[in-house]
Amino acid sequence: MQMVQNEKDFQILSDTLEDFKKQFLSHSRIASKWMNINDLCDYHPDKPTRNTVYAWVSKGKIPFHKQKGAKRLRFLREEVDQWLQYGLDDSNSSDPTELLSGSESIKPKNRV
Repeated sequence: MQMVQNEKDFQILSDTLEDFKKQFLSHSRIASKWMNINDLCDYHPDKPTRNTVYAWVSKGKIPFHKQKGAKRLRFLREEVDQWLQYGLDDSNSSDPTELLSGSESIKPKNRV
């Protein structure tokens, strides 16, 4: 009888561990998700327009990526989160672009 109980406990533990593993891997993928400009506009708490985001990119105020020869901008969610956190933590302003100016700005990253 005890063996049957241990097998049931083992299966419950194994299933719980598998569920945790799936949740962890799912969260990791979400945290590192690449976004296009429309995704970024939807994700940003202020819901900026595409023109606003293009202005941030041209001024080097938001981290972005662009493949050589490609026209599309890509944004890494983790970097955008850090950018938003930096702006919100170090200023009374809720607009991170007001803080990030001049030599303190986060420079764009033109990587593949």
